Amino acid sequence: MLIAGKVLPVTNSAEQALRTMCFTGEIHRVWIDSICINQESFEERSQQVRLMGDIYRDGCVNLIDLGNEDREVLSRAFRNIKDIYEEIRTETNDFAEFESRVLAQTDCGLAYWTTSATHLKTPLQVDALAKFFSKP
Repeated sequence: MLIAGKVLPVTNSAEQALRTMCFTGEIHRVWIDSICINQESFEERSQQVRLMGDIYRDGCVNLIDLGNEDREVLSRAFRNIKDIYEEIRTETNDFAEFESRVLAQTDCGLAYWTTSATHLKTPLQVDALAKFFSKP
């Protein structure tokens, strides 16, 4: 990839994502983790992860490229995540009762799922969810 007249090596997935966006002569500000964050520095990656909420919240448009493979599987995973979200939203009175019904805390303040959270009525698409969450 050529940036400001210099060659910058990028991952195949970053190159594919940029090609998929098909910019047409306009200037765009783009954030790609694998380019913008020094992947060899644990300290920098940790620092940037803490900023991700701000980065995505302040973006005018946020695009996520999940690659081109297995679109049907990814589509099933997204539908399943949406269905689980809707079930939890409904069962927790628009999330007003979420913490008391679904989350609990250890003595040191760590949150974890309670057993009631494991009794979803929505059938899990385990293969699709596993594939989705295993993407690098």
